[in-house]
Amino acid sequence: MTVFDAKPVAQSQCKAAEQITHKNKGRPMDKVTQYEWHGSWLILTLLGFLVITIPIGVVYFMTNLLKIETQVADGTKLSEFLQSRK
Repeated sequence: MTVFDAKPVAQSQCKAAEQITHKNKGRPMDKVTQYEWHGSWLILTLLGFLVITIPIGVVYFMTNLLKIETQVADGTKLSEFLQSRK
């Protein structure tokens, strides 16, 4: 792959970003990141008791961690809504 092969990809990514900002009245989309853990707290606690199994517990925690990225039109409205729920 040469530098010239990568150039059209970058141009197409710029065009896609321009289309997104055009739909959003010139503002880029806000990205919201959420983390959810889908493991067992009992297993994680048991792995944390012994010093030798702590690295296994860290790996267990990281493999069961789910990262969800969502693009929203207005991040401030979402933030205000989530703060008003509390």
